[in-house]
Amino acid sequence: MPLQETINVHNLLNKLDWTIFTAILLLTLATVVYSFIKQKKINKITTTNKNNLQLTEYLIMGRQLTLPLFVATLSSTWYGNIFGVAQIAFEHGVYNFITQGLFWYASYIAFAIFFVKKIRKYNSLTLPDLIKNIFGEKSAKFSAILIFFKTLPITHTIGIAILLQLIFNISFSLAAILGVCFVLIYSLFGGFRAVVLSDLIQCICMIVGIISVVCFSYSTFGGINFLITKLPPSHFSFSGNHNAATPFVWLLIACSTTFINPAFYQRCFAAKSDKTAIYGILCSLFIWIIIDCCITAGGMYAFATIPKSQPINAYLTYSMQILPNGWKGLFLAAGAATILSTLDSFLLISANTLFFDLPVLRNININVKHIYSLMLTSIITISLAIYYEGKIENVWLNFKSYFSACLLFPLIIGYYLPKKISDNQFIIACSAGCISFSLWGLFNRFYNTNIADQINSFYVGNLATLCIFFYYVYKNKQNNLLST
Repeated sequence: MPLQETINVHNLLNKLDWTIFTAILLLTLATVVYSFIKQKKINKITTTNKNNLQLTEYLIMGRQLTLPLFVATLSSTWYGNIFGVAQIAFEHGVYNFITQGLFWYASYIAFAIFFVKKIRKYNSLTLPDLIKNIFGEKSAKFSAILIFFKTLPITHTIGIAILLQLIFNISFSLAAILGVCFVLIYSLFGGFRAVVLSDLIQCICMIVGIISVVCFSYSTFGGINFLITKLPPSHFSFSGNHNAATPFVWLLIACSTTFINPAFYQRCFAAKSDKTAIYGILCSLFIWIIIDCCITAGGMYAFATIPKSQPINAYLTYSMQILPNGWKGLFLAAGAATILSTLDSFLLISANTLFFDLPVLRNININVKHIYSLMLTSIITISLAIYYEGKIENVWLNFKSYFSACLLFPLIIGYYLPKKISDNQFIIACSAGCISFSLWGLFNRFYNTNIADQINSFYVGNLATLCIFFYYVYKNKQNNLLST
């Protein structure tokens, strides 16, 4: 029987699917309750540095993150949304594994080799805290503002809202509220420890659900010969339907995302040792390879069987028809897990930025700060997700690019050349990136020239930041020579 190109997800689910889906959600909440009990015991410890101990426990799990938990939380958190990646696989085939896999693997290995030991030696609690140690207090506050807006999990709220819409046939606004509120409930009970333990459940669910699609596809249609017969040659090309230079743009995107991602830093700060962080990243790499291979194959099977399906929903549409009852519920839980595991991490990081790095809430108990900051961050996130009405690309353009254009090069250079520029000079250099990014975007919008189309604002912002940064490095060096 041929597969349909459009489906009603809700109608395909039976009691077994709902039972499995609900059981996984309840198991996630159970791990949160356990982490809450564990944290309460830690908070009762009598010590002269009790507040510092509670803060370290809340922000980075007391720097006691072990290798298995490190791998689970990093693997699940970093993936974000399988349906967005599957869309690229559906449309372009192997190109997805090159751009969303290989280039990112290079950035992970580089981070593990060149940055882990550099950042951990400062004993920082957050990324702005690290910037304070390298550049100064003002730089940390400036960076914290950028990081707060960068880490607001708007795209992941949109992602979970779209998924809940398909499952429950509800409005986008209600789905966004329900998705964030579920994460808010378990994030309130334990800080980073709760997120890590819930990530463990979500990681296992994610891996099993994604692998199951490939297994049932192979048993139903066969292997590579089926795909070669049904797919166009471009689906097996290095560049897909793009020109040969396009894939390499993703290498810069991968590096700019990985090298300054607060979630990556949080897990490295939380690791028990340098070796735990380094080996944890490398072990996570193997999980990402498995997931990327399976999603790429799943997207290609989807195109081979339902080529006219909407690309954004094709992988879900295909999977829900190829999987038997019971496995459908597990797959939906896996899809939700990839989104929720990232949503909860970034919701927590944004809230941490409010109460620790800025801090907006002063002279209040740590637990109360935790609650207020999470609730405020959730309200802002839901409001912006509804405002953008599911337009994920617009969110990336307005929030994510500014962050990378300002902080990428100053932060990386700061690891190897610390204290080379002053606090105020750092802010000026980063502000130059923001201003250049904005002006180039406005120029492109109003004049729409060929040059503006070919050169992204991201590159202009980075170039401006880099030029100002090195100008101050050179200027300070000359002043030091004159003073001696």
